[in-house]
Amino acid sequence: MQTARRMGASILTHDLDYGKILYFSGMTSPSVIILRLRDVSVEHVGAVLRHILPRLENDLRAGAIVTVEEGSVRVRSLK
Repeated sequence: MQTARRMGASILTHDLDYGKILYFSGMTSPSVIILRLRDVSVEHVGAVLRHILPRLENDLRAGAIVTVEEGSVRVRSLK
């Protein structure tokens, strides 16, 4: 998380722990994108990310935990 914060990057994961750690730490970065997809093939994940990332850009820059499921995206602001 420190490396992502230093680089201004977000963390992309299937692991729920990153979101919990970030939320309870009180920090606002790095943003975490949690993938809860049934199809985790490179092609499917890439297609989903290409579809959702443009509209999440401001949220991710501001600090957010984003949960991506089949057919839904939830954004929890860290500010």
